Amino acid sequence: MKSASSGTSEGKEIRLIESTCEFIEAAVHTILCIRGVYPRVIFKAMQKFNAPVRMSRHTKLTDYISDVVEGLYQTMKKGIVHKVELLILKQVGKSQTLAENIYI
Repeated sequence: MKSASSGTSEGKEIRLIESTCEFIEAAVHTILCIRGVYPRVIFKAMQKFNAPVRMSRHTKLTDYISDVVEGLYQTMKKGIVHKVELLILKQVGKSQTLAENIYI
């Protein structure tokens, strides 16, 4: 995410979108850890926004989350995001069922 000049109205809006995406990225990592979707050992404790969070140390998971958040950033800049949901699916036999639906 590239930052625009924060002095303009557009710059302030971009900075708000960047901060929101940074928060969502930390929230997704933390939710995946707390809900036990991935083993807790792959997450490290950190501080973001003056709050404790858990961030993945697994490169592929971290890259995937970053790519998703970058896509969210691009659509937020266009003003077409109405809500953000994190769906956690679980495998039951050969099918997947919704385990949790979390609004961020």
